[in-house]
Amino acid sequence: MSTNKSNLKRKVVQNIVQRCKAEGKRAKEIAAELKVAGYKVFVASFCFCEEIAFFDTTHGLQIRVVA
Repeated sequence: MSTNKSNLKRKVVQNIVQRCKAEGKRAKEIAAELKVAGYKVFVASFCFCEEIAFFDTTHGLQIRVVA
């Protein structure tokens, strides 16, 4: 996969996660939405999709770019 295509997919996922965070959704709800959109999402104590990790904490949803 080309770097540009990978960067675009990561940006789309990051935008979806940010939008869902603004809507007050929890990490596993966001993971379900990404799966419906056709993305493969790894879910454990955190969720991971296209180099974006997101997880719930007592302080709210945390988002990390893993590059």
